[in-house]
Amino acid sequence: MNEELTTALKPVLRDLSATCAVQPKVTEEVYHGEEHIVLYERDGSGTGIGLWLGRNHAERIAHIADQIQDWAVEALCAALKPAVWPECPTHPDSHPLQPEVKGGIAVWSCPHTRQTVSLIGELPRPRPRVESEGRERGPRRKRERRRARE
Repeated sequence: MNEELTTALKPVLRDLSATCAVQPKVTEEVYHGEEHIVLYERDGSGTGIGLWLGRNHAERIAHIADQIQDWAVEALCAALKPAVWPECPTHPDSHPLQPEVKGGIAVWSCPHTRQTVSLIGELPRPRPRVESEGRERGPRRKRERRRARE
C-alpha cells in the first residue's frame, strides 16, 4: 500500500475504532493500476478513500478524516444509530467534531467554538454516560432497574 496513505489513514482509523459504534471492513484494492483503500459496511456497500496529493502530512490526515467521517455518518444512519461522529464532547448529541489543520497539526475541533478537542489519532474512548442519580445509562441498566422494581 502507498506509504503516505497508510500513515495518514492510521490515526483516523484509530479514532474510529476507539469512538464509533460502527466499524468498517478496510480493504486495499487496485483500480486502474492505482492502490485505493475502500471502507465496506456490513451490507456490502463501500466507500473509496483517496489521498490528497501535493499536500503536507497534516493536511492529508485531515482530508482522510473528513472522508472517513462521511463514511461513519452514513454507516451510523444505516445502522439506525445517532449519525454523529466523532461527537463533540462540549455539545453532546448535537454535532460532530470537524477535522482541520491548526499550526501544522491535524486536529478535531468543535465547529461552533473552534476549540481544539484532540489531535486526530488521539480521541479518548467515551466514558459511559451517567444519569443525574449517578447510574449508568443503557439497555442493560434499564433492564436491571426494571427487574428491581418488579
